[in-house]
Amino acid sequence: MTINTNILGVVCLAVLAPVAFADIEPCAPDYFATIAPASFTRDVEIAGDYLYILDDTVLEQAQTGLRILDISNPAAPVFVGAFTTPGQASDIAIAGERAYIADGGMGGLLVLDISDPATPVMLGSLDTPGACLAVDVVGTTAVVADGHLGVQFIDAASPGSMSIASTLDTDGLATDVLVDGDTLYVADRHNGLLAVDITDPLNPAITGQVGTQGAAFGLARSPVDDFLYVAEAEGGVMLADVSIPGSPALITEYNTPGTARAVAAFGTDVYVADMYGGLQVLDASDPMFVGITDTFATDGAAASVALIEGTAGEIAFVADNQAGVQILNLQHCDDCPADFAFPFGILDLFDVDAFIQSFYHIDNDDRAAMLAEPTDVADLADIVVFLTSFNAGCP
Repeated sequence: MTINTNILGVVCLAVLAPVAFADIEPCAPDYFATIAPASFTRDVEIAGDYLYILDDTVLEQAQTGLRILDISNPAAPVFVGAFTTPGQASDIAIAGERAYIADGGMGGLLVLDISDPATPVMLGSLDTPGACLAVDVVGTTAVVADGHLGVQFIDAASPGSMSIASTLDTDGLATDVLVDGDTLYVADRHNGLLAVDITDPLNPAITGQVGTQGAAFGLARSPVDDFLYVAEAEGGVMLADVSIPGSPALITEYNTPGTARAVAAFGTDVYVADMYGGLQVLDASDPMFVGITDTFATDGAAASVALIEGTAGEIAFVADNQAGVQILNLQHCDDCPADFAFPFGILDLFDVDAFIQSFYHIDNDDRAAMLAEPTDVADLADIVVFLTSFNAGCP
């Protein structure tokens, strides 16, 4: 879930410079491509023009491992290369020309040379003592969320002869890790969010802890504010203040319709892979009044999300378990504000029903209130905008 080009890891998120895609207009359909699953798609990451997809096997139904696709045209991804892993690949971190894969209890930590994406080459592996669920990278150290055996700090300077440099015991089940300067954040399931001083990776020390109303699964750092977002499964999403490194403080928690498995941040928006709740988009510009601004149903169970920036907003790649990768056009289109529900681009009674539910704030859906000022309350002005748009139809 992590791209790391220096010492900063941002979980589940890849944001590239704005690009113009001739085949993807802001008002194009929200769902415009699907990458079929090789088995069960668990994670996606983006680096440059390449999408890295991790699939794992359930009951030996299909092959597991890494797939690499060229997404220079996101509407038409092109297969480039693949690498079969021995375990159940669940997380990937890209650092330069190397890919670090958390391959589960059977595969451990894998390090691949991806300088030629068409032919990834194994540089080395290390069987960690635990479940090897997630990985981030700082310098030559790979930091692994190792399940009930805590966090492993692995010397990966020479991938062919890696070794565990130190171990941090946690009271929960370490599921995700995010490096932010000299601080490591750990999603420790029912033990909540941990902050760890890693000034000396050989002697990590827990400096802070925040309890969660659900099980802490995924982490993402805001690119514009001192906020950390935590996916809490049935507990929704937590916003934590990390303005004091190593001392996170709870700001608020927000329930989502599904099971929040992973989060990504872009500007002040939070993108939540909400399993059978699909992809939820939250507005966190005011952390005390967080609300859903968009909901995108997916065919499977959304487990992870990676983003690139288009000319008028974002394009999302959602790891959707049995449904593969769903590619969603999230670019902002103001030509049809009444288009509230699938099938998008067509106005019908599904849009009316979705607007009514949003108007009454059912399932924390705030989209109706966003149609007109003031945007913090749904009122007659929002109804007028919706009806005017509905009567005019979509372009």
